[in-house]
Amino acid sequence: MARELNKELIKVTGLSSFGTLIEWYDFFIIASVAATVWPLLYYPKSVGVAASVAASIATYASAFFSRPIGAMIFGHYGDKLGRKPMLIWTLGITSLGMIGLALTPTYATIGFIAPILLLIFRLVEGIGLGGEWGGAASVITEFSLRSRKVGYWTSWIQATTAFGIVLSILGTLIARELMPASEFDNYGWRILIGIGAIVLIIGAIVRYYIFESPQFQKILKEGQVLKAPLSVAFKSDWKRIILSGLCWPFIVTLVAIEMYPTGLSYMLELKANLLTAYSAVLVGNLVQALAIILGGALSDRVNRRKLILLISNVLSILASVTFFPLLNFGNAMWFTIAYSFLGFSIGLGFGTVAALLTELYPTKYRYTASGFSFQLGGVIAGIYSSLLLPTVILISHGLVKAWPLIEVLSVSVCVIALIANLLLKESKETE
Repeated sequence: MARELNKELIKVTGLSSFGTLIEWYDFFIIASVAATVWPLLYYPKSVGVAASVAASIATYASAFFSRPIGAMIFGHYGDKLGRKPMLIWTLGITSLGMIGLALTPTYATIGFIAPILLLIFRLVEGIGLGGEWGGAASVITEFSLRSRKVGYWTSWIQATTAFGIVLSILGTLIARELMPASEFDNYGWRILIGIGAIVLIIGAIVRYYIFESPQFQKILKEGQVLKAPLSVAFKSDWKRIILSGLCWPFIVTLVAIEMYPTGLSYMLELKANLLTAYSAVLVGNLVQALAIILGGALSDRVNRRKLILLISNVLSILASVTFFPLLNFGNAMWFTIAYSFLGFSIGLGFGTVAALLTELYPTKYRYTASGFSFQLGGVIAGIYSSLLLPTVILISHGLVKAWPLIEVLSVSVCVIALIANLLLKESKETE
């Protein structure tokens, strides 16, 4: 019986985590080209390097703001019509945004329309991604409740973030090895994003064969499916949705304003070799993946998701304030230590997030509430990465001089999450 359950969970977890894997594959590719390529291709030289980099990073981060829209739309229908059809649609819309990004002409070709199109397709991609996580996390949670290892199984959807970045790094390194730098800048990165889009389309087809959540099937059979899950969720649980959305975004914010693309750009401005910089990122992500699985497994044993997240929060404060000083040593060993320490610190807490957020809410509006609270954390990251970070870079006259202020931003988001964590009442909803 246990063996059959594990086989089922492996299949469901794999198919559910598929979209997140490609999402973060795409996340790093876009983060890296936003730091190194887009400023050259999509903005006029007259605006200056700092302004081009700031605008490029803001465009990359804009998807954080459209994700809550996707979470509400797909969460509403996912709780009303089922998880399975929405998990197919989310991959289709995400792939549409990715194809648009890959095909957007340069500023030299169509002028100011180019950065506008880039922004539009990034926002479309964000809508698809916004609906993806809540459904995937809900499905894994609802299948794994019988195993009593919800933290462990849901940690795999979180770990695919690191695995996706590893895949993107390997793909980028191979592409850069096979073609001259000028060719990669012109179309190599487009090929990498296009590959991701094609894989998502295949994934949408494969997801047709995924099982529907047993708990959703139960409430459907019992006639308990809500007519308006979105409104019920916010009327019943708005305080918990807000607090749960604020208790974890230090993780994704530190990724966005320190690790990628900022940290990568920083190492390159320190004249680091591209391979050396990418290698540090690669090792840091492998450490992060292991920490995510560890965090999820520990949360099942201590039965307190918030405790693991709290420990992660404190460690992340230490890791974030030492990140740039370690990079300033300017060699591969310290680059790797900086990325590994920060990766472990945020990974430990990230492994608990899916279980924490999905178990806070009942099945009848779990997709909506957990998905929106997760994407609310993304909005916080978007504010920091698309508004505050570019502002800090501009007023500091460049990234290298901006790192002390970036660390102030890092500590501030950690403090916000810490307060929300302490105010949030943890409970388990399994009905």
